[in-house]
Amino acid sequence: MVSSSSAELAPLVARGAVINLVATAVLTACSIAQAIIVPRLLGPSTIGVFGVAMGGVMIGVTIKTIDLPTKLVQEREVDLATAYRVAFTLEIILASIFFLVIQGVAPLLAWAYHRPILWPVTSLLGLAVFSAAFTELPAAVPFRQMRYLRRRLISSTSPLVSFGVTVGAAFAGLQIWSLVAGTLAGVAASAVVMLVAVPVRPGLAWERPVVRRFLGFGWPIWAGGIVSASAGWSGVMVVSATTGMSGVGYWDLAQGWAARALQVDGMISDAVFPALCRMQDALPALRSAFVRMCRISVLYAAPVGLGIVLFSRPALVLVLGARWDRATVLVRAEGAAAVVNAIGYSWDVFLAARGVTRPQLTASVVAAVWIVTIVIPLLLVWGLNGAAASLVVLAAAFYVVRQRYMTRLFGPLNLAALVWRELAGAGAAAVVMELLRHAGWRSSTLPGLVAQGFTYLALVGAAYALTSRRFVFETCGMLRRR
Repeated sequence: MVSSSSAELAPLVARGAVINLVATAVLTACSIAQAIIVPRLLGPSTIGVFGVAMGGVMIGVTIKTIDLPTKLVQEREVDLATAYRVAFTLEIILASIFFLVIQGVAPLLAWAYHRPILWPVTSLLGLAVFSAAFTELPAAVPFRQMRYLRRRLISSTSPLVSFGVTVGAAFAGLQIWSLVAGTLAGVAASAVVMLVAVPVRPGLAWERPVVRRFLGFGWPIWAGGIVSASAGWSGVMVVSATTGMSGVGYWDLAQGWAARALQVDGMISDAVFPALCRMQDALPALRSAFVRMCRISVLYAAPVGLGIVLFSRPALVLVLGARWDRATVLVRAEGAAAVVNAIGYSWDVFLAARGVTRPQLTASVVAAVWIVTIVIPLLLVWGLNGAAASLVVLAAAFYVVRQRYMTRLFGPLNLAALVWRELAGAGAAAVVMELLRHAGWRSSTLPGLVAQGFTYLALVGAAYALTSRRFVFETCGMLRRR
């Protein structure tokens, strides 16, 4: 067993971060390629229909989720084989129940949106509810053991297969069925990998004390999922009613682009989580890790989020086509919100490492209140512009939630003050870039846009050399010492 001292865990975590970096780079490249190729081939309306169908599936996925893989990694009172089999049993039972729920939801969606195709599409996509049992849960076994490479090989199979099938089928002219085929191919591939690569064989087991531990950890996540799903569907229905299926496609695209800004934080949080679980009672060590992760997250997310704000319009028109131009206001708002969301983004990871999940329910309630009281009224009054404004309001509200819980855990702690250097550097680069554009440097062609992008990156590098050089060198040194 690996020692739980932070000195001995650090090299393993650094190695895990490097493995995650490589895997994330590959998966991100595939995701970006798919986000460009597929929408261009299928168009906003088809993407919107698929978004509605996946939204129906996510009802089942969300309200069945009690985050069994995370608890499997965090659990220290039960042996791994027993915990895995109990978790697998729970996951199969929940997935089967909600697969049937999705079959009932599918015809209702087809009727509500007057799109008959939603019935078969949603019904088939319902098989995705088993993805956690076949991908996330098996990958949690080597993850708990801090065997990062094996874990990544297991978890990466599904998205890579899904990407290849989706893009190939889209080029073949299968329209929305290309997205369905890609999703199902990913689930099937993950089931095969589970049988071949997981060191603990799946099986069925039911031990009441272990079940209670899993349910005690997961019920706030489950309750939060129900709140989020209910409020989220209210928002989707209002978006489609006010802006049509294309509006749903715009919203989905904006969220997908903005998610790129938070990938590094997710990658590092992922690598460090099993180590945090092993030292969950050492608050000084946890606080030090949290501060470093905050700065790394903003170091990446700030220039990416601000870059989305700067370049979204020419990128949408030149890369995806003029029909995506109306999505600009949402994409820009999501980019700005991503910068704010990156400040303390990993707060829930540190709490989950200590077995605390109720704050996630609080965050879900905040999001639900936001949708009902802010998003829907602003959508009805100002359309997409109102929705864009509401995204910034939500980011500010979530910042307050993160600040409250981190102060409660670590004592006095100002999240914004931790990352002011990174925010200042990225902000200065964005301002200079915008001044250059206002001075007459246009990006009306794709090569011109690429040139501006590289110039912006150079400006960010120069700004960080002034504001964050020491921190960057320290972090790189930690990776070299792995």
